[in-house]
Amino acid sequence: MSNLVQRTKSDLDTLFTRFPDIKFDEASNLIEETHDKEHFSSPCSNNTDHDESLLSIQSTSTANTTPLRPMPRAAEALDVPNLADFLQHVDSTDLPAICKDWLKSLGRQVFDLARILLPTSRDVAGHANSHRQEILDQSRPILVQLQDVDNRLQEQVRNIAYIKSLAPFVVEPAPQDTWTIYRQRAKLIVNYTALPSGTERKALVHLARIFDAYVYHPFLQLLGFDSVDADVQNRTNELYDNIMKLLQSYGQWWKGMKSIRYDYMLPLMRRIRSSPEILREIKEFEKAKEAARAVIGNVDAPGMQPVDRSVLRQLNAKSPGLMHALLPASRIETDEER
Repeated sequence: MSNLVQRTKSDLDTLFTRFPDIKFDEASNLIEETHDKEHFSSPCSNNTDHDESLLSIQSTSTANTTPLRPMPRAAEALDVPNLADFLQHVDSTDLPAICKDWLKSLGRQVFDLARILLPTSRDVAGHANSHRQEILDQSRPILVQLQDVDNRLQEQVRNIAYIKSLAPFVVEPAPQDTWTIYRQRAKLIVNYTALPSGTERKALVHLARIFDAYVYHPFLQLLGFDSVDADVQNRTNELYDNIMKLLQSYGQWWKGMKSIRYDYMLPLMRRIRSSPEILREIKEFEKAKEAARAVIGNVDAPGMQPVDRSVLRQLNAKSPGLMHALLPASRIETDEER
């Protein structure tokens, strides 16, 4: 260890005290000599990780836990997503027009926020603070939209949990009930849930990358060499948290519907297809349904003709209480009226 940074016994004891759950060996080389004083543990390491200052020695932070604190040169232009490419991508999808318009509008709002939040010149001191209210006003509609969409996604997640708690999804159907349970589950799925879109999900991921490239990443760079108002910091972090939460909620919706398909519907479908008795039952059911539809549309079909008045008179004479229950009073003729 002759070439390593020399530490006193008290320094090492202090270090061991801060990491009681880790078994260190003073006699072993914890760090390879080639990595001494280098940023070897994390890309987020900063220039103070291996300082010889008392502050560095007593710090509870290591290179793995040091917050990102980029140097000013890191604020140079990176290979990042482009707003024009995002808008073109959204236009080329098969999403509904209302969905396309919302995505493009939100992308433009993010771009407008970036122009206000970040300085366009090297003179960065006080820029964000001098535009504080404008930044808050511009970011508020974005935040509201993100929260609204996330609420709707969470509603889908709750609906999935709800139908899974109902009897058709809980019971293990007997062979004779398989087709009935399958139809009941399908009806609940149609009534309470919607299908997520892979195209929409990819567009939201693209939007999140636009926000990170135009707003959040440059904002983190700005914090490295300028004092930013606390409200502006909180709002920017809140936007980032909400767009990440939106992606998480979409993923939960996606996994929930995938679970319904693979855990609840496909097993029943396989059981149905492998059972001649169930297939025969389905065939008879469909045949009866078609016959019922044909009867409803044919006034000459049996049972669709008006009841003969003589039959009504006989029923009225034998059981007037029943007739009063089945027909309006104006339709029932008494013996005196006849």
